[in-house]
This record gives sequence, C-alpha cells and structure tokens, in this order.
Amino acid sequence: MIAAVAKVSFSACQANGSRTASTNAEKPGRYASKTSATTGTFDRSNEQFAATGSIGSLGIAVEHTDRDANSPLTFQDYEDQSGLTYPHEGESQSLGDFLKLRYRLGDERTSISATALTNNQHNYAICAQDVTVLPCGIGPNNENFSRFGFA
Repeated sequence: MIAAVAKVSFSACQANGSRTASTNAEKPGRYASKTSATTGTFDRSNEQFAATGSIGSLGIAVEHTDRDANSPLTFQDYEDQSGLTYPHEGESQSLGDFLKLRYRLGDERTSISATALTNNQHNYAICAQDVTVLPCGIGPNNENFSRFGFA
C-alpha cells in the first residue's frame, strides 16, 4: 500500500526564512525531523523545529520557528526629541507555525489536503537616527503586535 507523506524542504527559499511543503507518495511510516538554533549580536536568535511523516494514508508536515532580536539601543536610558528620558525598547519577536496534512483515499489518485499557517509578530519601535542635538524619539512603550494566519 502506498501512503501520502508530506515533506518540508529544509533549505531557505526566501530571505525571510520561509519553507516550502509538498506531498509525495512514499512508503508509510517514514518520518524525518530537523531542529536548529542560531544566535548573533544584539540578542539575535532563531530557533526552528520541523518534522514530516506518515501514519497509514495520512501524511503530516509541521514546523515551528521563533526569531528574536534587539537593537543596539535597547534598554539604554537617554533623552530624545520626545523630551523624555527613559529606557529605550527595541526588541522584536516573530513566532510562526505551519501544518500540512494530506490523506490519500483508496484509489491512489485522490487525496484530501489541508494547510494552516500562523505568524505572530511583536515589535517595539525605536528610532536610531542621531542627526540633531538629541536623537530622534517617539516616547516609551511604543509597540505593535500583528497576527497573520490562514487555514
């Protein structure tokens, strides 16, 4: 019996680190996983977990990513053009989750698939221009949150 297996390519296909997913017919019971983590300057980090596999006629692909970063000015106290002296915030975080399912029906040519993707971003705005006596500034606690998803 041939089952559907969902596959995630572990090579980056865009600058933002997105991945591709496809489904192919393979032997049931196969699976693969990959975990990676990187760190860099200014608390930059990237963690990723991805797995694929099948259970009978059901193929599965999942992935979770977490990217974090700071600005060189994060947590520094100074007066800016807003007229306030405060600890400046420049943190950012992006969390993403991906799920793809494919179920092959009995005739080997017909399958049902479902895909879901979600991304949550949380950023503190910070102005790093220093072109006047005081650096530009927008005041404390200037943050935004966005969420994207589809199924």
